[in-house]
Amino acid sequence: NNKNNKMSNFFGSGPSGPSPLTVAKAEAEILMDMFNRMTLTCSKKCIVTHNEPDLTVGEMACIDRCSYKYLEAQDKVGKLLADFQEQLKRQEAAGLQSYGPPIPK
Repeated sequence: NNKNNKMSNFFGSGPSGPSPLTVAKAEAEILMDMFNRMTLTCSKKCIVTHNEPDLTVGEMACIDRCSYKYLEAQDKVGKLLADFQEQLKRQEAAGLQSYGPPIPK
């Protein structure tokens, strides 16, 4: 149940926050947006010609690598944001102000 409270707080409301369906819809929209951005980015980078109905072996390999790197970057950003959010909570609890996320070294 603590997980539900965290998700509700993430969307800016208290324990009686959005319904699970609302949360699921928001998550689905976020994932769909990320997939569409990844598809557009990797297609622009990897697909050289549009004359053939199928991708070449090189294009497929490029899209595979690009997709992997894109998802890895999204995962790292997500972890940094989660760490930053946790740091903000700790600082708020201690009565401190924050001026931005820590810069990774």
